[in-house]
Amino acid sequence: MTNAATISGFSSVPAFSATNNTNQSISGSTWTKVSLQVKEFDTANCFDNTTNYRFQPNVAGYYQVSGVAGSGGSAYATRAQSGIFKNGSLYKFAAQNMSSTYINYFVGCVSCIVYLNGTTDYIELYGWTDVPTPVFYVNGSCQSYFTAALIRSA
Repeated sequence: MTNAATISGFSSVPAFSATNNTNQSISGSTWTKVSLQVKEFDTANCFDNTTNYRFQPNVAGYYQVSGVAGSGGSAYATRAQSGIFKNGSLYKFAAQNMSSTYINYFVGCVSCIVYLNGTTDYIELYGWTDVPTPVFYVNGSCQSYFTAALIRSA
């Protein structure tokens, strides 16, 4: 069996997985970028986990992207959303609607395929919830994460 990493042209295929390691206070009912400080892996060093919290791959192609903005708060919520932003604009989002009696943790998981040009295009993970004084949490029940991997070059 051949290891894909040894096949010509596949040694630095962009792929990453990142998560947060501290709670992040956010504003309610506002799209907010998730600060993802921990790289679980970053095969081509294309994810910025210190300043912009964005993935800007160096290979043009189609990327499978997934993200969760795990949020919660001390009040009831009726909606939570996770969104993939491309070049600073909302590209795709997923929402979770809850009854007004649900409290604690809210997760909207978004997944899509996106074309990135390998030079200037970038993607970021954002979250939104209607809880007053919400937080992107870090704990066993609710954690934010963001992943992407090249599935076909252009």
